[in-house]
Formats: sequence, structure tokens, C-alpha cells
Amino acid sequence: MKRSIKIIVLFLTLLLLYACFKPQVSEQFYPTQLNNNWEYERKTYYPFSVDTIIVSINKIISNDSLPTSEVAVQGWRKENYTSKYSTLLFSNENGLNYTGFSYYDSIGIHEPQLVYKFPVEIGESWVVKEYNLSKSPPYYSGISERYKYSCVATDEIFVSGVDTFLTTVYHHCSLWAGHMFHAHYFEYLSYGIGNIGTEIYYSEDTTYTYSERKNEDLHFSERLIDYCLY
Repeated sequence: MKRSIKIIVLFLTLLLLYACFKPQVSEQFYPTQLNNNWEYERKTYYPFSVDTIIVSINKIISNDSLPTSEVAVQGWRKENYTSKYSTLLFSNENGLNYTGFSYYDSIGIHEPQLVYKFPVEIGESWVVKEYNLSKSPPYYSGISERYKYSCVATDEIFVSGVDTFLTTVYHHCSLWAGHMFHAHYFEYLSYGIGNIGTEIYYSEDTTYTYSERKNEDLHFSERLIDYCLY
């Protein structure tokens, strides 16, 4: 009898520990709560190198010039280097929007750009304007490029260094990104978690089909290896 009670107590203790420490999932498509952070393994293939990068929500700001009541300040760092620039972003019922930059403690607000639309259907596309960074006010200096974003897959399985996730896959193409090749970005996002991974393929063609991508075209990849959401 005592043995049975001990087993039950042990089981309940393990269940409580799992409930306390299991990975959190946000109610936002892309979670922008303060101190959220994601750690990625980043690989470059030509020449081959491996880095670890940490992306985090460092601050929440609110003022009259913002397009919404609150905007998250998201920065990134890797070993021995922290970026001076951060990206201003917010989530709403349409997905994840970018709306400016932060340089140290100064901020510059530009027209919101819906980058990762959600909910979304395969085949949907939209235009995203990318603004240039600047060290002086207004901390951006016009539009560098207009990208056509599209959804190329939903409920796509992506095996990260943490878990296996169902993801929505987004594509955009950066023209003439490297040595006369076009860079095709495929980004994998999971609802309530954020960006799970990224793959960049180089091609001479401006169109590049997700289902026909080739290993020899892969020049860059990034996958989630740890995260913490609040």
C-alpha cells in the first residue's frame, strides 16, 4: 500500500514539473511579449560556417506616433557581438507587422508592413516594402526594395533542434543577391511559437518552386534550437 502511494506521489510530482516547465505557446501568431527569446543555429554553406544567434524582445514601447498601442523592440546578438539596430514589430489579427527601427535608444517609425500574413492560404501573395537602416533621424532612409511575399505551404512539418512543428511556409525572392544569382527565402513559422527556421536557395531564375528545391542550391539555413516565451 505504501509503495502504491509513493508511486502515485512520484507520478503527480512529475506531472506538476512537466506542467511548470513544458514549452509555452502564445495566443498570438508571433508572440511579442517582453523578454521572449529564440536561439537559432545558423549555417552558411559556401564557405561552410556555423553560428549561434539569439533573437529577443528587449523592450515594449508606446507613444502617440505608433500605428498601434504597443510595439515590440526585437534585437539580436551572437557571441561577442550585439547589434546596435533593432526591429520594431507588432502582432495583430492579420499577422506580424514591421513598422520601423531602433538605433540604440532612438526609434524611427515607418508605414507598417504586413510581412507574415496569418491566417493565410497557399497561393496568396502581397507586397512588402523594405526600408533602409539609418544612424540618424528618422532612422530609416527610404525604400530599398519591394518584395513579393507568398504562402507556399501550410501544415508543413519542420524538425528543429527543440521539437517537431507544424509550420506555415513563406517565400520571397531577393533579386541578384549574390554573384548573379537570385536568393529565394523560405521561412517556416509556427503559430504561437514564432520563426522555426529559414532556408535560402540560390538560383538563376526569379521563380523557384518550393516542392522542387535542391540541396545543391542551399546556401544558408537557420533552425530553432531553444526558446523561452513569457
